Amino acid sequence: MKGSGIRVGFGQEGHDEAWKQGRDEAWKDRELAARAVAGDPEAFEEIVERYYRAIYNLAFRATYNHEDARDLTQDIFLEAYRAIQGFRQDSRISTWLYRIAANKAVDWWRRQYRRHGTSIPISPAREVPEQDESGECNKALDPPSNESGPEEIAIGREQAERVWRVVGSLPDTYRVVIVLYHYEGLSYREISDILRLPVRTVETRLYRAKKMLRGMLSRDDGI
Repeated sequence: MKGSGIRVGFGQEGHDEAWKQGRDEAWKDRELAARAVAGDPEAFEEIVERYYRAIYNLAFRATYNHEDARDLTQDIFLEAYRAIQGFRQDSRISTWLYRIAANKAVDWWRRQYRRHGTSIPISPAREVPEQDESGECNKALDPPSNESGPEEIAIGREQAERVWRVVGSLPDTYRVVIVLYHYEGLSYREISDILRLPVRTVETRLYRAKKMLRGMLSRDDGI
């Protein structure tokens, strides 16, 4: 019993430490945001340092090109710098940055479409969702497993490229929820805050986007 008590205590201590760390990070974000809104350039620089990797990752998933991702990331933070004094501090600074990033990604997709007739360039494989809301596995979206052989991996990558091309052909309102949910791993609530939409609307758009994806992939297969 004594040993069990020690284990429980250790687990609780770890949980408390994680909670405190999360709380401290949120406080730090609020402090930096308040200073940046007041015109402190060093505070904004620290915000960039804290969130550069996350924003770059989103930009890379939007463009799948390092040079374009760097340019898009710079554009996102430049827009944030110009708009920081209008940040009302009624949401987390990370949510506000993701909102700007999502809008800039949509703008980038539209420019690509005007220039090249397609929104998303051919891209290497990436992980995609294995299940839809009903829990049914969609084989067209399955990534190869870690135990797959070279041929299976090659087929999986080819399939992932097809999926990403189809994602690129979706209307902007559907594409952005696919990117934020499946490629960024954000929750419905987080996407709701970023896009300023009701959670139910996010769920509906995601459902419709995945339905459109499956329909397009089925047509490609001649089904």
